[in-house]
Amino acid sequence: MTKRPTLKVSKTDVAKRQIETAIRLWFFSGDPVSIHTLAAAAHQILHDLGNLENCIVYYNTGPDASSNYFGDTTLNYCCTFPLPNSGLGNITNERSFVNLTNFNFQLQSNSPCINSGKNSNVTTTTDYAGNLRIVGGTVDIGAYKFQSPSSVLSCAWAQQFGLPTDGTADFTDTDDDGLNNWQEWIVGTVPTNSASVLKLFSPSNNVPGLKVCWQSVSGVIYSSPTQHQPHRATDIFRAAEQHCRPGQHDNLHGHHRHERWPLLLPRRRAVR
Repeated sequence: MTKRPTLKVSKTDVAKRQIETAIRLWFFSGDPVSIHTLAAAAHQILHDLGNLENCIVYYNTGPDASSNYFGDTTLNYCCTFPLPNSGLGNITNERSFVNLTNFNFQLQSNSPCINSGKNSNVTTTTDYAGNLRIVGGTVDIGAYKFQSPSSVLSCAWAQQFGLPTDGTADFTDTDDDGLNNWQEWIVGTVPTNSASVLKLFSPSNNVPGLKVCWQSVSGVIYSSPTQHQPHRATDIFRAAEQHCRPGQHDNLHGHHRHERWPLLLPRRRAVR
């Protein structure tokens, strides 16, 4: 008797296949019991894993009938409702699918999900349609990446502050505080409020060493990297990266360090 080869799959892959099969059955009016069984099994696997990232979580029924997920599920950089009590980067905005009625879940050009995911959560180079998962610098929330984004900003972030999403305001200093809108998105400040700015205060030479303080926003963690050349100004960057693209975080240690990131000088406005 010929021994059949062993098939090794991850729990996430099993859940993905169950969901895909359930969707196909649903589209073609398949057996409702089979659809429910497959979807429930996949949901249980994902619930046990307890973590959803860069996902659109809508049109489900949670345990309280008003939620799209279990209460103890951790969601990061997801579009869902209601807004989770924990997790980072989540939004509740309208998804703006191309054609929900005909099951086209690709994103319209004005979808808040565009550029609103987090790159470090990405595990594949292509999306559900086989296109590039990251275009324009940042991954989208959802299974499909919009392939021609006009802006490098998170659309959800731009829409929140009434900024255009066509790229025309990306590098405009809307509130005249020394940081353009792209920089404000990176550091987590409000682009329409000049008082909301990331700036370094004058350092004080306290025992046992130099004390550095900066004005920021609540709920965001910043850090100051060590400089090998002490005469240079200190670069401050967001360690939490709630709006930061991981690839740009790496550039802090490369030749883009003083070209793209806000340079914060004592007693001066931030400049590019």
